[in-house]
Amino acid sequence: MGVYLVCMVRVDEPESYKNFTAHSPDVINKYGGRFIVRGGPVEAIEGAPYNDRLVIVEFPSKEVAEAFSGLECGTKLVDCYGSGVLDRGIRRLPQ
Repeated sequence: MGVYLVCMVRVDEPESYKNFTAHSPDVINKYGGRFIVRGGPVEAIEGAPYNDRLVIVEFPSKEVAEAFSGLECGTKLVDCYGSGVLDRGIRRLPQ
């Protein structure tokens, strides 16, 4: 069963984030991941509207997801984004 990395991203500086997104598919592929959701409109069924960027990536295992999120750019993946990006990443682990 896969492990899902869910990133709720607020982009304040689109140019910085564009640089990150240009390279992210190669890195995700390197770790055996695949995009499930990559941006696009989000419809809130309950609660407040969600207007930020939503990205969901599936990885083959917890270990691979941890390697991806912890090692590629230093101490944490958000360091890759540069300034102007707020990311709240969570993982959905198999039960």
